[in-house]
Amino acid sequence: MMPGIVMAATGIALARPTLVAALSLIVPATSQGAAMGMAQSMAALINIVAPIAGGLLIEGQHFTGWAMALVGLALAGIAVVALSPAGSDSSKRADP
Repeated sequence: MMPGIVMAATGIALARPTLVAALSLIVPATSQGAAMGMAQSMAALINIVAPIAGGLLIEGQHFTGWAMALVGLALAGIAVVALSPAGSDSSKRADP
């Protein structure tokens, strides 16, 4: 379990700053504060819900359910990326 925890922590540490930077490029300058606040709120919610859900799945020895939940989340992320517009045009961004 320790390698999985290390890989997950490393992935989160690398992904969050990258996602916030990408968000700042996509959102208009006038809405960046609200977007960053929403992103931080979602991250805080995930930090509350994920350990509880993971603990319940591990406690009940629902390892298959845990793996399926992770696969489902990964597939949902892939679907969001696949359905999003291909790249952002920086010329459309509203500069201050």
